[in-house]
Amino acid sequence: MKKDIDRNRKTFYWEHFGLASDKDYSETNLEKLLRYEKSGLVLGDNLIVSFESAGISFDVKLIEEKIKTYLL
Repeated sequence: MKKDIDRNRKTFYWEHFGLASDKDYSETNLEKLLRYEKSGLVLGDNLIVSFESAGISFDVKLIEEKIKTYLL
């Protein structure tokens, strides 16, 4: 069920992880996700993430769906 959200009054944060195949980058960003969570950001609520790596390309269709779901 889609939530009815007043998008004019809600702040969303979007983090894109573009080097997910790099071990150091991934570890640093897992720590960042933990800091986000501790500060009250909730994945799928007010925190949106996207990923890509050397073996997994940027999925434009998925990004468009996230924009429609959360931001429009």
